Amino acid sequence: MKVIKHYIQNQKVSAIHFSCNGQNLIRQTLSDFIKANDCSFSRSSWSLIGCRPKVETRDPTILDYAARKVYWRGRMLRLILKMSLVGVFAWNVQVLAEAPDPNPARFAKYIESFEKWDKKNSFPGNAILFVGSSSLRLWQTAIAFPGKPIINRGFGGSEISDVLHYYDQVVKPYKPLMIFLYGGDNDINRGKNAEQVFQDYKEFVELVHANFPETIVFFISIKPSVQRWKKWPMMAEVNNLVRKYAENHPNLGYVDLASPLFDGDGKLKNVFVADGLHLNAYGYQLWQEALTPYLE
Repeated sequence: MKVIKHYIQNQKVSAIHFSCNGQNLIRQTLSDFIKANDCSFSRSSWSLIGCRPKVETRDPTILDYAARKVYWRGRMLRLILKMSLVGVFAWNVQVLAEAPDPNPARFAKYIESFEKWDKKNSFPGNAILFVGSSSLRLWQTAIAFPGKPIINRGFGGSEISDVLHYYDQVVKPYKPLMIFLYGGDNDINRGKNAEQVFQDYKEFVELVHANFPETIVFFISIKPSVQRWKKWPMMAEVNNLVRKYAENHPNLGYVDLASPLFDGDGKLKNVFVADGLHLNAYGYQLWQEALTPYLE
């Protein structure tokens, strides 16, 4: 038996999931779980006390669940559950593995160049900010969208966690009216799972709206590519998670820039440079055509 998903947001458990032999056995909110299993929740110790889960299993077990908070670098509060058996047997919770964030210091000089530019130059009010990885850095957005107050802060190789780390340098100073975020491409390629990328995205939009409640944050869908084609199913999963989330929350949007890169047979068009990863001029033309309506 293992815990397969668990999160806390605003000091409330959103859901508790358990599985046994690959089958989902319990999917409950904390309040339902407490009522169903005759236990109580201690906020002082963040623990579930006296639980006797009614799980269909041949093992006559009485399980005790303990929870503890983990808060790292301002990341979303997460619940890590530990499961132990009273008596002879003992089971350990196996938490879904997550890849660690890369060291953001690798972009220190890049960010410094942005800061130097900002000190020497003014930037427009009601800015439209493009922020994310190299797919934005290589896109000549000011030329693609003339007459718009565009600021481009793409830095190649970045993940959403890097944008979060440098938020005060690459987002906050511009007080943007609109933000177009491109992230998840490098994240998935380096080993992060879809849920991890989705949580990073949610942390980003929550941070933005804490500072700028009226700013509209658009997520540019992760693009498919020849080089990372094997990773496309998980990238598409992230896109789907974000799209559904954006549909149900104010001041969020989802821009599908993946679909224009496919032909009628579901094959990738000739839209990449030699590396099979970055877009060529035709690819960016398709992106420009698809994104323009969002700027009107």
